[in-house]
Amino acid sequence: MITRNQIVSLLWASIFSIGCWIALHSTQIRTELTLLMPTGSGVTQQLLINHMREGTTSRLILLGLTGAHQDILAQASQRLANELRKSQSFSSVHNGDIKYFQKDSNLLFKYRYLLSPQLTAEQFHESQLHTALRNRLRDVSSIMPPFMKNRATSDITGEFLKILKRSTSSNTPHRHNGVWFSSNGDVALLTAETTASGFDLDAQEQIQQELMDTVATIKANLGHKNHIELLRTGPSVFAVKSRKTIKEEAQWLSILAIGLVITLLFVNYRSFTLIGLTVIPLASGLLVGTLIVTSVFGYVHGITLAFGTTLIGVAIDYPVHVLSHLTPQRSVFQILRSLWPVIGLGAFTTALGYCAMLFSGFPGLSQLGLFAIAGLLTSAFVTRLVLPSMIPTGLAVSPIGLPLISFIQRLPNMTVLILMIIMMATGYLLWSPKAFWEQNIASLSPLSQETKDRDTWMRKEVGAPAVRDLIVLTGPSEEEVLRKSEELIPQLEDQKHRGVITGYEMAAQYLPSIKTQHIRQALLPDSPLLRDRLEKAQKGLPFKQDIFEPFIHDIHTAKHQEPVNSLVFTGTSFSLKLNSLLFQQDQQWIGVIYLQGVTDRSQLSTLVKKQNDEDWYYLDLKHEAEHILTTYRDEVVRFLSFGAIAIILTLIIRLRSRPLVLRIVGSVATSVVTSLGLLHLFDERISLFHLSSLLLVIGIGLDYALFFHHHQQEPESRVRTIWAILICSTTTIMVFGLLAFSQTPVLHSIGLTAAIGALCCLIFSTLLSQPFSKERRTNS
Repeated sequence: MITRNQIVSLLWASIFSIGCWIALHSTQIRTELTLLMPTGSGVTQQLLINHMREGTTSRLILLGLTGAHQDILAQASQRLANELRKSQSFSSVHNGDIKYFQKDSNLLFKYRYLLSPQLTAEQFHESQLHTALRNRLRDVSSIMPPFMKNRATSDITGEFLKILKRSTSSNTPHRHNGVWFSSNGDVALLTAETTASGFDLDAQEQIQQELMDTVATIKANLGHKNHIELLRTGPSVFAVKSRKTIKEEAQWLSILAIGLVITLLFVNYRSFTLIGLTVIPLASGLLVGTLIVTSVFGYVHGITLAFGTTLIGVAIDYPVHVLSHLTPQRSVFQILRSLWPVIGLGAFTTALGYCAMLFSGFPGLSQLGLFAIAGLLTSAFVTRLVLPSMIPTGLAVSPIGLPLISFIQRLPNMTVLILMIIMMATGYLLWSPKAFWEQNIASLSPLSQETKDRDTWMRKEVGAPAVRDLIVLTGPSEEEVLRKSEELIPQLEDQKHRGVITGYEMAAQYLPSIKTQHIRQALLPDSPLLRDRLEKAQKGLPFKQDIFEPFIHDIHTAKHQEPVNSLVFTGTSFSLKLNSLLFQQDQQWIGVIYLQGVTDRSQLSTLVKKQNDEDWYYLDLKHEAEHILTTYRDEVVRFLSFGAIAIILTLIIRLRSRPLVLRIVGSVATSVVTSLGLLHLFDERISLFHLSSLLLVIGIGLDYALFFHHHQQEPESRVRTIWAILICSTTTIMVFGLLAFSQTPVLHSIGLTAAIGALCCLIFSTLLSQPFSKERRTNS
């Protein structure tokens, strides 16, 4: 006959197996750090962030070849560009080779009179045409590239050359043997735009491998003894590297943490059966946490899973307390009746604290909070409802470390010392001259400083330096955004003249609005008038009579041709620049104006406000990032305060003893303040993830304090309670201590904070364990 215990065990095994199958087939694990970032405080910011994640910016990879002679690097650059252009993985590849500028050149030449930034009616008067003809005569005799000389008679006024000067910034890379090189001549430079989104990490990982394989083949085919090295940078490169770092760290941290926990449990319990039993609540918590986060967010972040492994150090406390009390004299159900009020209260109050994270605008914190709540509550209820049915009858354990337990029991109450520690830690935090808060959002990245410096250098070399200040404007159409941009040009020129900025870049400088193109068409003279003026302008110059008929024909064509829009330049290198300044997203068009050399940001903010248009927005990216961090940090602190109040009220209602609540809250508060003081002493700047870790510290502190103050009459039970707390604390400190060695700043912050906090919780819960002192005096 099947017993009740067997039914419960089979039911749990069935549900757990189904849950595992669902998790394996439906859980999407993502590792992009951008998913942990805030969603933006406004529509414009959100659209801009989405473009940076999914648009052209995210797909652009900057490449460099170094480690060999310039001539060899130039050959390698040409071969690499040719191979990548054949690949389906890349939509465009550029290395400065003039012949691959042909498509851009033809389009810019065709629409030169609509795109020219300096077209005037006076240019087609006799005197100015005469000057232009003399200039073209000089150009033909110069070392101008052939494709320019061939067009000299069709572009007398030099509109094509003006467009090229505008389109080609002063930061254009140097050339050697026809390809781009760095200013020091050591690195051949290329840019490549991938067909896949920059944060489609599976596709980007394959692209990174394709790049390395292609360069390896080129090295072998060149036949030289060289050490060509491929340099790569860009959002997709960073994303792939971050995922690799997070995955590798999650693997070795999980393996090492599990190994240490198993070793510790075996030393204490000397039974693999008991070790296996502790896994049941923990595994259940991890599974339910994963499934719930997936159902709410649609995916689970790698850092959330890595954080989930830290539940080993918290959720394992529940079965450890039960197993540590196993004796031949008491059944497991009797033990649970005694311990469940404490376990349940500890799990509930800890989950209550984590509720603060659910309301954070930081998706990463929301995921961590939901995962922790689901995992901890599941672990607690599985300990209560499932674990007793799986423990073999008659199983018992004997405590070890009795001298240490005896020492803890003899410790006097140290309330005065605790008050002194709180005052010292608080004073240190208030009056320390060191910065307390982490304001740099880039500090969350696991990338090394060397990698960041290389990215900055390569962007500067290819003429795409990092931009801090920009103006963002939105509109229902491309035309609307271009018109708004053009209206701002006179005001930006005024700011430039006054020294507020040294320059600016916008899409309208390269692609005028249709309205402006129509105005320029109206400036073009009719063919008979132009022919008459041109004949007079030619007098005294050695040109054949009909040599400029192509020029007259092109003016006539331009005067009647359809206006040009951004779609015309699709697939050209010109489109790369255009798409970074003007793009469509979520049925809106967005224009970005990059500002250079800003000296007075308040003036620019005032300028935008004067537009009286809610579709205009000035962004100081550095200030905005700091503002986002500060806003969400303050939000988390506020929710933490609400959580703390809720926990205190719950303890008052449940325990019905204000002195007892004061001792419990006092030990937790002392642990939190001391942990912050030690982190500050170790030069850790407090981030949102340090704050989230303090919730772990609060949960751990509540667990230890509740058990230390749990009134038990039998001395044997008190010994076993202290033994269980020592096992739990050692496990927690080991697991989070490992996490503190992570190279991923987020995991490092969580690990270091929780490890220090767990140690402080053990110490201060012990020092404030007043019930033990009272009972000890009564017994004596």
